Amino acid sequence: MGLPEAIARAGLRMLASDVGRWVTGLKQSIDLSALDWVTRAGDLKTPTLILHGIDDKSTPVAASERFAELRPDLVQLVRFDVPGHSLEWNADTEKWESSVTRFLKSLPAD
Repeated sequence: MGLPEAIARAGLRMLASDVGRWVTGLKQSIDLSALDWVTRAGDLKTPTLILHGIDDKSTPVAASERFAELRPDLVQLVRFDVPGHSLEWNADTEKWESSVTRFLKSLPAD
């Protein structure tokens, strides 16, 4: 996001630290490793749809691609040719809506 790497690392350390969390206003620190679904792919139990722009600079698509490769039984990845983050619907409303509809229809009726 344009921050110097040292500042980004310091921010992440604060989020994960019990001592630094007072700066962030968090009630408890965040276990950042728990957010790494590529590493934790074996833990996934819920069908997951990922809508990801291939030119997303803040969240590279490679992580979503790897996650989908590791769990093809539960993860559906739909790539969009858009720059930036969270612009998929804006760029291709029809593709976004049909992907979500298809995913929801594929879920078991419980």
